[in-house]
Order: sequence, then C-alpha cells, then structure tokens
Amino acid sequence: MRLYILLGLLTLIVLISGCIQQEEKPEEELEISYTDISPAEAKELIEKNLDLIIIDVSPKYAEGHIPNAVNYPLGNRSLDSAIPKLDKNKKYLIYCHTDTVSIAGAQKLIDAGLKNVYRLKGNYAAWVAAGYEVEIPKADIIQTAIDAGSFNTLVTAIQTADLAETLKGEGPFTVFAPTDEAFATLPEDMLNAILTDPERLASVLKYHIVSGKVMASDMADLESVTTVQGEEIKINVTDEGVFVNNVTVIKTDIETSNGVIHVIDSVLIPEAEKEKEVIEPGVITSEELAVHNHKYDCWVAYEGKVYDITYWTPDSTRMHHDTHRFCGTSTPFEDNIKKKYAGINIEEVGIFKGMLET
Repeated sequence: MRLYILLGLLTLIVLISGCIQQEEKPEEELEISYTDISPAEAKELIEKNLDLIIIDVSPKYAEGHIPNAVNYPLGNRSLDSAIPKLDKNKKYLIYCHTDTVSIAGAQKLIDAGLKNVYRLKGNYAAWVAAGYEVEIPKADIIQTAIDAGSFNTLVTAIQTADLAETLKGEGPFTVFAPTDEAFATLPEDMLNAILTDPERLASVLKYHIVSGKVMASDMADLESVTTVQGEEIKINVTDEGVFVNNVTVIKTDIETSNGVIHVIDSVLIPEAEKEKEVIEPGVITSEELAVHNHKYDCWVAYEGKVYDITYWTPDSTRMHHDTHRFCGTSTPFEDNIKKKYAGINIEEVGIFKGMLET
C-alpha cells in the first residue's frame, strides 16, 4: 500500500513540475508560423478585414495583381526594406507567382515578429483561376502612346524634344494627341521644319499639353485651357462632339497612370508659330534658312520660294562655297548664278539684306 502511495506522489510531482516548466517557457520560444489559405479563404479574409495588408512579392506586379496589393519584390530586397515599417498588429496576406518566393516572403514576416500572416496557396495563378478580380496598372502617357501604335510621329517628336521624361513623370497631364495621320496632313515642308527645329518642336508639342487632368466631362464647363506652352486652347463641346481650336477630338478619356489622353485629328499650331508662316512675299522663312556666318547673305528665288544661296542648289545639295564670293556685287553674282544653272527656272537672285531679322 505504501508503495502505491509513494508512486502516486512521485507521479503527481512530475506532472506539477512539467506544468510549471511549460508555464515558465518564454512566449517568444513558442513556434509561430504563417497560415496557408485557399483563394476562397483569402477572398473572405479580404472582405472581412478592411485593414488587411496584401503584399505581392513578385517582380510581375505590373502584369496584374490582387486589388489594393502593395508590391515589395523579394528579389530586389524591397520586402526587407519595408518590414521594419510594418505594423505588427495588423493582418497580412502574402503571395507571389511561385511557392518558393511566397514561402520565403511569408517566413520573413514571421521572423520579423509579425504574427498574423497568411499565404495564398497556389499564389496569383490560383486567384486568377478562381475568377476573382485583378488589377492591371495603367501605363504612363508615353507607354500608352507607344502601345497604341498610332502615335509614332508624336512619340518620336516628344523624344526628340526631350519631353519624354516629363510625360513619364508624376503629372497629372492632359495630352491632346495627334495621330500619325494628323501629322501627315501637315505640309511636308512645315512638318520637316518643325521636326528639325528643337525649339520650335518643343513649342508645338507643349501646346498639346495641359498641366492637370482634364476629362471630357470637365471640358463641357470650360471655354479654354492654358497649355504648358503658355497659350490657351479654345474648347467647344457641342452635340456633334468635342472640339479644340476647331480641331475634332476623335476619342476622349484614355486614362493613364499619370493623366489622360484625348486623340485629335489635326496638329495644333500655336499662334506664335502661325505668325512665322505669315510673311511678306519674297521674305525668306525661318524654315528655309540655315545658320548664317557670312558677311553677306545672298538669295535665290526658285519655284516660288526664296532660299539662302549658300545652302541651296536645285538638287538640294549645298552650293559650292566659291559661288559665295560673288555676293559682294549683285550683277556678277546674278550672271554667274544663272550661267552656272542654265536651264533651271531661277526667277531672281540678289543680295540678302536684313531678312533674317524680320
């Protein structure tokens, strides 16, 4: 009997000792792990926890992601940088495109002391397969124009004028975008003149850009908008459509990540640029002149246009420099030019006097 009592006492002591040891075990030593959940469970978790933080650790975030997810790619250590700023009291749903990466990401959160961590089983592919909503980020203005395939001239012009980085910036911007067909309607000499003159090109392009996001619904209440170039564009909304400076807006409200694009069927020309085209008969236009570094400038009238003689020949190549020595006296100059190009319908030649300043 005594033996049974002794054994009972020993058993009781062992049990009590074990309980005490378990109670004294520090909380941090208890194993904490993340929880794998199905797409359906993840959807329910999102709906019931409005403050849930959804983390996409994939480099393919731009191709599509769960709505409201933030992107902390594991590969470039963005997740490592973000972890110290995360609230340990919130719940987190983490996913990727592969198990290896999402598991590693979930474990990093756990190792950092976050206790309410859920990992989406099957990752993004499982979410898509379940038919749940996804978000595909909008491209910026430049990329949207490139992807459209109908703004090649505009994109080239923007890049030439060093405006691409601006239009890839935060914005927002409103761009009235002429199509390739719109550029093709410009007279060839005018188009070439604009495209080859960086300052003029920038001016024309900025005349198509408005700071801020102006949607079609906003234009109904506007008579004009001020462009980045400084001049205003007149707006007219009628039953027939939307018009800017009497140019037709053929498509409105193409939203981008940093603004909106409205497609137009003609190129907008600022008043300042139009004035350059309004010249007195016989005056050389800025498009027809090259840089002048000579003491005298001579001109030739050919096919209804006036050219700087040192930069003109009928075959569009530069005239030999020796011809320029005749600029000092008009009669020998005229005789020699007409003799040199006998058979060419040269209407008139002469000394250029001050036309560059007009």
